[in-house]
Amino acid sequence: MVALITFCVFLAGFALSEFVQSAAVRVVGWRRFSRFSYATSLITVVTVASLVSWLGASIPLLVRGNTKLSAALKRSVELSSGYEGALFLLVVESIAGTLVAGYGTFYALHLLVPSTLRHAAWYGWAVTLVAVLASAAVEPPLFIGLSLLADPEQLNASSLPSS
Repeated sequence: MVALITFCVFLAGFALSEFVQSAAVRVVGWRRFSRFSYATSLITVVTVASLVSWLGASIPLLVRGNTKLSAALKRSVELSSGYEGALFLLVVESIAGTLVAGYGTFYALHLLVPSTLRHAAWYGWAVTLVAVLASAAVEPPLFIGLSLLADPEQLNASSLPSS
């Protein structure tokens, strides 16, 4: 349920940003704005995802148990206070890692797979599956960061020197 809530919050934030971009296009004009449309879309995704990441610690809180959904969401926002920069870096790493893994997989398979197979009907599906798996493989740092944020005692214990 929390995944659905965070996804809906992400969609709402993205829709709000589209209104802002639409207003910017009306003020500046499409000819001037079109050069930066890809960059503004990427900035929008990073910004909205960074804000939604404040809710990310609610997932480990719910998995741990003994926490209701609303309490987990509220506690997640409280735990995120002071760690906004770290969450932003985790989101940027996640998005950049996903893009690099996805595109890297696509181009690596293009170089490695013979052209006779690249023109097969199933090749596009196979490349998509492998790219999704490669993209998912770079996501653990985000989940580890959110899990550490959900358990502050673990975060403090991991910073102590081992004896």
